[in-house]
Amino acid sequence: MPEDLSAPEKKLMVELAVGLARRMPTIKDASDSRYPEPGYFWHYAASHLETACSVLWSLGVAEAAYGGDEPLQHLEYSDAVPAIINLRGFPGYFRVLSPDDIRIALEKGLPETSPSLDEMLSAYIGMVCEYGPEDRRLSPEREPFYPPAQCWLEIETLERLGYIETQGREACWTDKITPAMRAAWLWDETGRSRQAVEEERLAKETAAALAAVPAFTRWRLRRAARRKSELDFATFLRDRFNGLCWTKNPDGRLRPDSSVTLLKAVYRELRKP
Repeated sequence: MPEDLSAPEKKLMVELAVGLARRMPTIKDASDSRYPEPGYFWHYAASHLETACSVLWSLGVAEAAYGGDEPLQHLEYSDAVPAIINLRGFPGYFRVLSPDDIRIALEKGLPETSPSLDEMLSAYIGMVCEYGPEDRRLSPEREPFYPPAQCWLEIETLERLGYIETQGREACWTDKITPAMRAAWLWDETGRSRQAVEEERLAKETAAALAAVPAFTRWRLRRAARRKSELDFATFLRDRFNGLCWTKNPDGRLRPDSSVTLLKAVYRELRKP
């Protein structure tokens, strides 16, 4: 049974489903001749895309099928689906209705198999923040951003329910979206974005790496970084300094790789005025 949703929440479910369907063609080309039937695409086991397919399927606005070299075997969503999936795995192929057809299908109401609003929000957030062309994504950051024009119907509906705030063409997520962001692995338990956490970690590693070398060496590195390209600086570092201490973590453990990300961060830090 679908949860007891208010009229605005039901409208949000519809707009999020339409938003997901609108995004699909920017990610998967269902006309690709490699696909066994027109309109179907293979999700490549990408987690957010699988989740989006699953919620649209449970809403009755997507079709699923097993297949491969043999003809597709179509699968209806029902209470028996979990047992089938446990036996055969998640369906590999999906076909999603058009945005107009989704509106028509859901005007009558949400089906009994409908996902919860929380599940729908998480699926939407994961897709629109992580998939598709860069200029059509929503930012998962806490700072204000400019949503693409294609997302404004969803943005306006999200705002009515307090998940986001807008001012002009800018938008900013509110704390109410935190559970969905966390479920989509985009924010941590404190409500910070994954990117912000990573930037903070990298800044600490960069400071530790530079603090571990003598002042004269830092001066030489800063001088080289300001005169050279990133690639030339990396070569200079390898040839003249043998990586210094940056082959190790700040706690002394050896790094499992060459830490190109750290090297780039060091380069940017040394080039600051």
